Amino acid sequence: MPLLPPTVLQLPSSSTTASALPRPPPMEVSVHACPTYMFSEVQRVFPQPLERERLLILPVILRSTNDLVGMGPAVEAEKDALLEIFMSWASRVCELLGERGHWADMTDPCSGYPVYGERGASCYPDVLANELLLKYPVINTGCCKIMSHPKWHTRIYPATVFSTAPLAELLRCIEIASGTALPVTAAEESPQTDEQQEQAGENTNNACSGNVEATLCTNPTGTPDSSTGIYVAAPSAGLSVPQKNSYWPHRPPLAFFL
Repeated sequence: MPLLPPTVLQLPSSSTTASALPRPPPMEVSVHACPTYMFSEVQRVFPQPLERERLLILPVILRSTNDLVGMGPAVEAEKDALLEIFMSWASRVCELLGERGHWADMTDPCSGYPVYGERGASCYPDVLANELLLKYPVINTGCCKIMSHPKWHTRIYPATVFSTAPLAELLRCIEIASGTALPVTAAEESPQTDEQQEQAGENTNNACSGNVEATLCTNPTGTPDSSTGIYVAAPSAGLSVPQKNSYWPHRPPLAFFL
């Protein structure tokens, strides 16, 4: 069960200042406690010591105009633009968490390796991990695996952020970096035991079924889409919009879908 259900954010127009897109795309975020069965793989990506009970995984999915499974100049240009938007936003989230004394990092969607920390023995497979965390279907094309979003299908660009910050701190930094107030507030929960996680995994429905636990929602105006269970957040006038951070370490693209 996600600590924050899939929620669509609309980033401010400043997010596309240096990109080829006329306006920022919708971006879906959710927050998950790291399951026991995934932790050993995450440790191979981030070699520094991490506590599973504190580790939060933040899948990020940007909607694309083109079907990014395809090829061509337009597809490649949009991939580059979406990469830039994600890196700018995620860098801001990590920066805010770091200022508060919390560890945070993200993986480069092109390579699957950490952006800030030491590179481990493995890369992080966004598509396969999202299949486990979000229960979104994955299409096997033979040469690669492609995630299918319940509303956007394969017109998506997946990425991931990680942190050991308390949930409330992470949510606040997401709001500040996005210039958006989240329509739902995740409940503070004590870490689950392995038995509780196993039971939760057995009882969790597909994330696109619209079945979201009411205990996760404290804002009555935050209602999910009836067909997908995905929440939509609107820009908040009460939050300042951060300036775009256009820097990130460049790495050669290895693969889009890992």
